[in-house]
Amino acid sequence: MACSRLINKVAVVTGSTAGIGFSIAKRLANEGASVVISSRKEENVNKALSHCHEEGLDVTGFVCNVSKPEDREDLVQKVHKKFGKMDILVSNVGTNPHMGPINTCDEKTWNKIFYNNVTCSALLASKFTPALAESGNGSIVFVSSVTGFCPMPFIGAYSVSKAALISLTKALSMELASANIRVNCIAPGIIGTDFSSALTQNEKLLKSTLKNIPLRRIGIPDECAGAVAFLVSDDASYITGETVSMDGGIPVTFMGVVRKLIQLRPYRGKCLNVTSRSISDFVKIVEVGPRDGLQNVKKVVPTEVKVNLIDGLSQSGLKSIEATSFVSPKWVPQLADAKEVMSRITRNPECVYPVLVPNLKGLETALACNISEIGIFTAASEAFCKKNINCSIKESYERFAPTIELAKKNNITIRGYVSCVAGCPYQGDVSHGSVGEVSQKLLEMGCSEISLGDTIGVGTPGKINELLKTILPFLPIENVALHMHDTYGQALGNVYVGLDHGIRVFDSSVAGLGGCPYARGASGNVATEDLIYMLHGCGCDTGVDIDKVIEVGHFISQALERDSGSKVAIARAPKS
Repeated sequence: MACSRLINKVAVVTGSTAGIGFSIAKRLANEGASVVISSRKEENVNKALSHCHEEGLDVTGFVCNVSKPEDREDLVQKVHKKFGKMDILVSNVGTNPHMGPINTCDEKTWNKIFYNNVTCSALLASKFTPALAESGNGSIVFVSSVTGFCPMPFIGAYSVSKAALISLTKALSMELASANIRVNCIAPGIIGTDFSSALTQNEKLLKSTLKNIPLRRIGIPDECAGAVAFLVSDDASYITGETVSMDGGIPVTFMGVVRKLIQLRPYRGKCLNVTSRSISDFVKIVEVGPRDGLQNVKKVVPTEVKVNLIDGLSQSGLKSIEATSFVSPKWVPQLADAKEVMSRITRNPECVYPVLVPNLKGLETALACNISEIGIFTAASEAFCKKNINCSIKESYERFAPTIELAKKNNITIRGYVSCVAGCPYQGDVSHGSVGEVSQKLLEMGCSEISLGDTIGVGTPGKINELLKTILPFLPIENVALHMHDTYGQALGNVYVGLDHGIRVFDSSVAGLGGCPYARGASGNVATEDLIYMLHGCGCDTGVDIDKVIEVGHFISQALERDSGSKVAIARAPKS
């Protein structure tokens, strides 16, 4: 409800063109203040100003990146020039560039988190302190987070920075009290913004979440705005150094609730063609035999055989068949006929035919072959990345960034492969934090699906369970797939663990084609026939005709003069 307790006050609100910050700016204006909003992007400022002016609010907007000293100084000068005074500062600043255990956060990232989340607010307050002191009744409010009270795993560094902001509030309140400047803070919990839209749109999850919140609802931005309006008003003239939790009373149960929320949160990167599979009995199988299965075969397989293989799989009901790779023939001679294969296969309109592309040149060649989906690849192991593609994990992002950009321009769906999620042939163990961070990065860059690969097949159901327990709360499960190798006969067990966690996309290879070059004599991918048999036995729907896949498996096994790697195919083979 609008009132006039802030008439003749001048308020600056940073980060105020959307979400909680925008609600705060409008609330202060509705209560009579002349409000200055700011954002680092001009288009955001203009859009917010237009909305405020339509409501008849006294709001001015400036472009300001508060992380830049010159922008902070410029904001102070502009406010002073326009209004000649300053009464209220609301600092809504925050960033979270790191997802993972605290010990995986490097020095540069720590510095970025603290600079943006704490230092910028402190420096901004320092810049405005003289004007606030001159007003005779100044007020500062910082926007922290309830994670400052209750740290969250995988956003531990962010939580620590928000706790520091709460401490900054208390310290500054004592220092600035003599200048009659009050300093307070709000710590929002689950608030109905874009961040939580995935939660609010999932009726089942929302219902279970509300059971954990004493007030039985999530908060709204206007409630945060109301708290700020109170704290900066004369009604709170004897309150300073305090942090108000806006959490519905959930500190004790916060951990479980937010883990569910983060699991479904929207990503800044674009997610394509995603449908909810987390509560479905349908399982999509991504057949990788024609590419991953054949690429390590030493004897060159005739193009005709590859085409017949793909055409046979296309008639089985599979929805995705990875057809080939547009990699240099120098590195993978087996797939030198990629263009010819793609031009000769008979495409089933109900199936997609992804191709692997290692770089921009590969994509440019593939675009001429009527593709609709590509795969890009990196690893969760630094050692594997350097040995396999001769660069660091970070450098691999930089390498395929132009590929992703071109794919987006051509409306091509992008699938990301993360190798060595359960172990590396060079460094041994791979941290769960690294797997989570790489997966997050690929999603943010634009991948619609992340395939987690146990490249050397060392994963066990126990290890995969611990990995998924750690990372899935921070990844949208509908975007996650498993690519399990059967080196030690553990693949189906690992798939079952994935099913239990809610994963509904699995990679496999007809007849168990493929091999692990790092484990002598080892089998490769889990056999598609065996995967289908297990999934159907668990009551899952794949839409795939197992008999047709077995038939195709016999065909390719004979063509390669090898025994089928599928136990189901062997068991169902005609008795001689």
